[in-house]
Amino acid sequence: LRELAAFLQRCRLLVSNDSGPVHIAAAVGTPTLVVAPGAHAPNLSRWGPLGLGHKILLSPTPHEVAQSVEESLTVRELP
Repeated sequence: LRELAAFLQRCRLLVSNDSGPVHIAAAVGTPTLVVAPGAHAPNLSRWGPLGLGHKILLSPTPHEVAQSVEESLTVRELP
C-alpha cells in the first residue's frame, strides 16, 4: 500500500472506476476522474473521493472521458 500511495502521489491524474486506489490517490492529493455506471450515482455522492480536484462521470462515452482527462490536465498546468 505504501508503494501504491507513493506511485499515485507522483501522478498528475488518476482515471479509474470507483475503487480503493481512488481513495488512496485522493488521500495523497492526486486529482481523480472516477468513471462509474449511472446506477452508482446515489452512492458516489456519499462514498466518492473526498477533497478538491475530483470529478465523477456517470455512464460516460469514451469521448467524454478523453475530454475530461484533457480538461483536467490543462487546468493543472496553468500557473
